[in-house]
Amino acid sequence: MEKIFGIVHMDIAPGAEQTFRDCAQACVEAARKDLTGTTAYEWFLSEDGRSCTVLEIYDGPGALAHHGQMVGHTLAPVMDIAKFNILFAGDVPAALIERMGQRLGKVDYLGERFQGRLTASTPARAGAGGEDMIFAVARFSVMPGKEAVFRALAEECFTVVDGNEPDTLGYEWFLSSSGTECLTVDVYRNEQALAEHMKNAGAIMAKILQVVRSDVKIYGHVSAEMRKRFQSGLGVQFMAPQIQGVMCSRRSTEEFAS
Repeated sequence: MEKIFGIVHMDIAPGAEQTFRDCAQACVEAARKDLTGTTAYEWFLSEDGRSCTVLEIYDGPGALAHHGQMVGHTLAPVMDIAKFNILFAGDVPAALIERMGQRLGKVDYLGERFQGRLTASTPARAGAGGEDMIFAVARFSVMPGKEAVFRALAEECFTVVDGNEPDTLGYEWFLSSSGTECLTVDVYRNEQALAEHMKNAGAIMAKILQVVRSDVKIYGHVSAEMRKRFQSGLGVQFMAPQIQGVMCSRRSTEEFAS
């Protein structure tokens, strides 16, 4: 099924860091009471406590509305102490984007998903985050005239990952209507899964990087040893560690894609 993907960045007001933490905890506790339709609600807080990024994935507008009902009373205090910047991707109605912008602030839309692994509906469940999980968000600007080459390489890369990486839980690709801007959202069970992905997809990604400008942000707890494995020229930024979430570390991608 098609889903709504949201990346929410918040700049926290000076002096409100602890208040924000308390409010964030209340948001997740409220959401966990009924996670029907919520695939991900993952919070990452910068080490200085001044900014936070939330990765959200929902089974369509109805699931997002249900989430809003669950957390609405806890979100208002967050809005009082944080400035929101939201990027949507996937199957997102224009009316929803407009409504969210009026309520929360700056909202952009990247484009529809053209390939991915997170396709199953999400049943009601109690959420328990996977502390070892690693999330990567990449933005690619495709060089003029290279759109077809990029698309072919992206599809080749997805085929390799989809057939060989059970611990790459999410591998979602979104493309703008012009075909010149791409967003990817990756979810890895742990560092070992990330290392396996680098081994499997490294050669194809090297070709992709020849036809794009890239910006890659990695969220979660990444060891110093793993960080050294990334080439300095790739533009990789290691962002905030995860403080809370609901995306269970399940046994295999089959449980997400079935």
